Amino acid sequence: MSGLALLRNRWVIFGHDLLWVPIAITLAYTLRFNVGPIPSALQDMYFIFLAVAIPAHGLSFWVFGCYRGVWRFASIPDLLRITWAVGVGLTGTLLTLFFFYRLAEIPRSVMLLYPFLLIGGVGGARILYRTIRDGLRPAFDNRKRALIVGA
Repeated sequence: MSGLALLRNRWVIFGHDLLWVPIAITLAYTLRFNVGPIPSALQDMYFIFLAVAIPAHGLSFWVFGCYRGVWRFASIPDLLRITWAVGVGLTGTLLTLFFFYRLAEIPRSVMLLYPFLLIGGVGGARILYRTIRDGLRPAFDNRKRALIVGA
């Protein structure tokens, strides 16, 4: 793979991961309010939450090297890297929101739910891609097996 294609793929993956941040937060709010709309009194803080969380998680994903690996080789170390990145992004987001807004209008259940949803979305996509990719490989049952000794 050329350097330009690899760089382009990393940006696509980075965009995918950043897209999961608002999806996870929105899902957490949706679950919190029993699949109902977000109350109007909390909507302003919802948008501030998004504005703080997206760059915080983007930075933590990049710092933790979530784009070093290739999706077709996704493994447990990649999932651990994602988990650490989400944890650090969550910590940065919550500290920032606490410092400026005292977390007054953010439901605690949302803060508990969204990191799990984010790990599931970001890590699940990589594992799903690997599972599909491994499943689509043709089975080579009719090949002769060879053992190389002394290599």
